[in-house]
Amino acid sequence: MAERWSLRLRIFLFFALVGLGGLALFAGALVLAGARIGPEATPHLVLAGGIGGLGLLVLTAWVWQLFDENVARPIMLLSGELSATAEAKSTAARLSTDKARYLGALGPAAAGIAEALGRERSTAEGAVKAAIDEVLAEKAQLEAVLRDLRECVLICNLEHEILLYNAEAQRLLGLDAQIGLGRPLFRLVTEQPVRHALDRVKLRFADGRHRTHHDYLSVAVVCATRDGRLTLQGRLSLILDAAGDAVDGFVLTLRDATQPIADHAARDHLLKEMLEGLRRPTANLRAAAEILSGGMAPDAKTQARFVGVMTEEAETLARRIDRLAGAYNELRIGGWSMNDVTAIALVACARDRLADLPELELAHAGADCWLNCDSFSVVEMLALFCREIAGATGVGRIEIAATPDGGHVFVDLVWQGVPLGESAFEPWLNRPLVEGLAGLTARDVLLHHRTEIWSERVGPDHARLRLPLQPAVEDHVSAPASELPARPEFYDFSLLRRRAAGKMAETPLTELACVVFDTETTGLFPSAGDEIVQIAGVRVLNGRVIRGERFDRLIDPGRRIPAASTRIHGITDAMVADQPDARAVLPAFHDFAADAVLVAHNAPFDLKFLQLKEGLIGRRFDNPVLDTVLLSAHLFGHGAEHTLDALAERFGIGFPEGQRHTAFADALVTAEVLCMLIPVLNARGVRTLGDALAVSDEAVAIRRKQARY
Repeated sequence: MAERWSLRLRIFLFFALVGLGGLALFAGALVLAGARIGPEATPHLVLAGGIGGLGLLVLTAWVWQLFDENVARPIMLLSGELSATAEAKSTAARLSTDKARYLGALGPAAAGIAEALGRERSTAEGAVKAAIDEVLAEKAQLEAVLRDLRECVLICNLEHEILLYNAEAQRLLGLDAQIGLGRPLFRLVTEQPVRHALDRVKLRFADGRHRTHHDYLSVAVVCATRDGRLTLQGRLSLILDAAGDAVDGFVLTLRDATQPIADHAARDHLLKEMLEGLRRPTANLRAAAEILSGGMAPDAKTQARFVGVMTEEAETLARRIDRLAGAYNELRIGGWSMNDVTAIALVACARDRLADLPELELAHAGADCWLNCDSFSVVEMLALFCREIAGATGVGRIEIAATPDGGHVFVDLVWQGVPLGESAFEPWLNRPLVEGLAGLTARDVLLHHRTEIWSERVGPDHARLRLPLQPAVEDHVSAPASELPARPEFYDFSLLRRRAAGKMAETPLTELACVVFDTETTGLFPSAGDEIVQIAGVRVLNGRVIRGERFDRLIDPGRRIPAASTRIHGITDAMVADQPDARAVLPAFHDFAADAVLVAHNAPFDLKFLQLKEGLIGRRFDNPVLDTVLLSAHLFGHGAEHTLDALAERFGIGFPEGQRHTAFADALVTAEVLCMLIPVLNARGVRTLGDALAVSDEAVAIRRKQARY
């Protein structure tokens, strides 16, 4: 029992024993003196003894207080920080020795130990880094493939939890609240098609049929996004364990098949309409033809009527064929890939295609601009036109200019000379552009782009071939496309071995899914009308920060932001004027934090703002909550500093420059602090969420008691 007592309690008991022992000895000495002197000295001895005993107790208490303040507390702080340094595995952690100034060489020695440990860790990390450089290079190659792969890639365990996704999955399935490591796959896609495909291929593996099956351990799958927005098509493939004896998970590759499937259905409908629509006029024409050619010699009036029927049906048939041909061309055209591209890029590619004609100079003229086209086929067509123009006119220089005008971008091939007649370039349109592409011609490219070309004079001595194309779909100048993370850091293969979790309280801290969040507000009093102006969060999974899974929104508070608050977080009324209000933002944050532990620094403050909005948004923030202030108090004692700045300095964590007191920067640093606290908590026996909640409750009780004094 005594082994579990804290150092301060033991020292207090030691001084109490010294005081009480001294008082007992003092009283014994006075009794002995009274026996020798006689009864007449008893009142004097009692008075002197009382004063001396009280003085002894006061002196003992005073010395204990000094010892506690200058020795016991600093020793506990040093031990806590040494533990944190040892367990947090940070090479940048710094040991504060300010309060250990009366401990002699102990403070500098502890700081030296921490520095030496940091140096040893740095050396060890360098050795480890050198040893795994080759692995990291292979990992980087894999990440580059995943990042640039234009198919959505998801790897899941058998509980259908996501353990890897690439940038295309993030783009296709949702950047905000839905996709995330450890989160259910079936929040993103419809469940039954994927389950059916998984059951099929698992049964194939169990029966051993995969060894001879042409698809081995994969199967085609068609599903949809949960909101029904997209139809997805791809393959599901099993992941086996190292021995190849058991299924560990599966890989799901998907692409957007909404338009191709719709086009296929439209073609089927078109074919059905063609068969049904052509049957009647064809039968009428056949019947009329049989009557006229059957030797029945109808009279002139009947013959005229039959000729009229045949003419009318022929015209009906011609109109229907024209309409069906047009509809078919629309479907055929719609299957081509169209992308935004710059004019300079088109010129550079066309120049490469004409590398075998060194005598022809191809130059870009005018300013660059963006346009929308199938760049491959357009480049091939421009290269063909340049070859033919050079061959027909003998010119050695052709300029390509792109000019936005009237809802089009006019791509002009300009040369010195006279315009070409239509009969001159008409044959070019029917020549195949590239071998192996089913005879693709320039006319096909024009049809695909719904455009045409013509030649005209430009100035007194120049001519051009003009090609109108569509402008770019996106605004690449004033509103550049938002960037996805440069590499897919969103993976965690430890989830591959994870099985269905029991009670959440029993989940180890190292396996928790957390959302660490922070708010910036108009003031400090939520119950008095202060409102949130910014909320941000970042996910922590399996003890590491998933920086690619973040939430960061400004909120219109519906009231003015005091200047004093703006001085702290830098958010002004103008910055939130066009932002959504809490009714729109907080449900999205609730989705982002679903099934996770909420973590904050001084959590009651931030959580109060959320709880006051539960009635407004119709949702409850009933997640388990951890507070890094309370966890720090448990580890380092209530006498240490537990501000976010102090914890960040203790663990060697830096704030992004100029972003202190922004919600996302504070949430990110709090997340890093949490990851440093978890191994220290584990070393102190706090291993599960339930343990962490219990010690947090103890810390709350202690702080409440301290507040009374």
